[in-house]
Amino acid sequence: MTALPSPRAGMVRLIIDTDTAGDDVTSLLIGLLHPEAQLEAITICCGNVRFEQEVENALYTVEQTGKSVPVFPGCDRPLIGGWVGAEYVHGQDGMGDSFFPRAEQRPEPAHAVDELLRRADESPGELTILAQAPLTNVAAAVVRDPTFPQKVKRLYVMGGG
Repeated sequence: MTALPSPRAGMVRLIIDTDTAGDDVTSLLIGLLHPEAQLEAITICCGNVRFEQEVENALYTVEQTGKSVPVFPGCDRPLIGGWVGAEYVHGQDGMGDSFFPRAEQRPEPAHAVDELLRRADESPGELTILAQAPLTNVAAAVVRDPTFPQKVKRLYVMGGG
């Protein structure tokens, strides 16, 4: 894994937790390209489409920017109940049935929850998490370390009913 440069003053150190379909790609692109954001990791959680496809969509998005940001697969199923996909909205591939080619970058071997906890321990109070997927990875991190929320600078949640 390539070390990221030290963040500049005013730079937001960011982790995006996503169930990557087309709607999530917009925030990934902002995180990857915005001059005041340093996207340090992408964690994947079961949600919109098949889990493996969500991972592939994140990798493809990163690759299209020419950047190198690690992608960590996480919880591949909900904590409670069965998974229900949203292919009827996002297409079978989560990208409107575009069926983009497989990215060259491959996912990291570490589990997303392990990575969230490791990074929070290494940089307490410095990381912002944008959780735009079901909160399974975040919940699992809190179960494993109840002090996890205090170690995160900010947590933004795309939630709804």
